[in-house]
Amino acid sequence: MQATPIDAPRYRVTGRVLDDLTSLRIPSAAVQLSTACAAAGSNGKRQEDYGQLKVLTDQDGNFTFDSIPATGVLLNASKNDYMEIWSLRKMANDPMGRYVIGPGTGSIVLHLAPAASIFGIVRDASGAPLSKAWVSLQRYHPWAGSRSLQGLNSVQTSADGSYRFSGLMPGRYYVVAQAWLGSRYETPSRDANGSAVGYVPQRYPSNTGADAESVVCY
Repeated sequence: MQATPIDAPRYRVTGRVLDDLTSLRIPSAAVQLSTACAAAGSNGKRQEDYGQLKVLTDQDGNFTFDSIPATGVLLNASKNDYMEIWSLRKMANDPMGRYVIGPGTGSIVLHLAPAASIFGIVRDASGAPLSKAWVSLQRYHPWAGSRSLQGLNSVQTSADGSYRFSGLMPGRYYVVAQAWLGSRYETPSRDANGSAVGYVPQRYPSNTGADAESVVCY
């Protein structure tokens, strides 16, 4: 890749970061700019050769970069509990963070999608919180023209029986909870008749049909 000429015109790059769901401006979002071409006098083999800059948006979601050469740049925003929108609904002509800086460059609008979360409490038959229970998250994932149930992550409930999954993409999810069964060397609990007793995994929503409803995140 060619280096940016030393005498290349320089411009101020301005824009704002918006919540893609509400269209509200996002303050304190990190916006990173790096040039697509290496700086003059560099060999283009180091990360520093591409002049990475980072600023935070102000209370109105605005950002500014000064003295940016007339060249192609990569421009991306990030913030905790948000994700880049192009990963959710990118189109063939989306810039995907690539922009050309020049006299005609206007204000740039970057969108972030709020990441979803699922949380709750696992309780036993008496309604008491169940600690150390395993909670798994699943969702149907389309692949090669068909759907398959994909396991995403598992967490163990806290002492108060609570669990939480964060940073989830929009979609339909199933939550499966099962009590801690102990090690395989432990003797199972038994009732008065000597039959082994315990809890079986519980799926929410329950699987009542081929298209059973699931937890929907937006």
